[in-house]
Amino acid sequence: MSMKKGKLFVVSAPSGAGKTTLVNEVLKTFKEHNIQRVVTFTSKKPSLCEVSGVDYHFVSEEDFKAKIEQGFFVEYSTVYGAYYGFPKSALYLIEEGLSFIAIVDRAGAVSLKAYKEDAILVAIRPPDKKALAERLSLRARDTTQEIEFRLGLADEEFFNEEDDKLYTYVIVNDQFEKALAIFRQLIVRELAEIELS
Repeated sequence: MSMKKGKLFVVSAPSGAGKTTLVNEVLKTFKEHNIQRVVTFTSKKPSLCEVSGVDYHFVSEEDFKAKIEQGFFVEYSTVYGAYYGFPKSALYLIEEGLSFIAIVDRAGAVSLKAYKEDAILVAIRPPDKKALAERLSLRARDTTQEIEFRLGLADEEFFNEEDDKLYTYVIVNDQFEKALAIFRQLIVRELAEIELS
């Protein structure tokens, strides 16, 4: 009897859209299931609320570049002025039956879909640009210049999605509980397919 493979859920959203909060909350629901978050690698400095090994694996830029040379990553990017990378090890565990949720940007989602065709891509969207700007300001983590940069990236991602549909599902995070319920339902539906296969 062959072992059932796990699934890879790839979540993308602009900064401030609530993707990390949604992923962390939805994983609490699935503690009894073989699903967990992929902890990606980054060369950025951790913020006060980030924990190494939980939010990211924090490494120096030198170490990150060495890992690139070793072929350690499926994909990596430098979109926010630091390196971010998805480790190949997660894909090996999917083959063994474990499911994962990965948080990556649109470019990362494109790369992961090319590498793993059956990945389930989920876009989390704010209701509109004004709401996104307000959320970024309320987090009080970014300078005005950084907020403008993040809003520009969000515009680019929205434009790309309208021009070239990439995501399997799009969830508008207007009301958090509603967005969370939709996210839970799609994971339940996709994981049920594993049980039926």
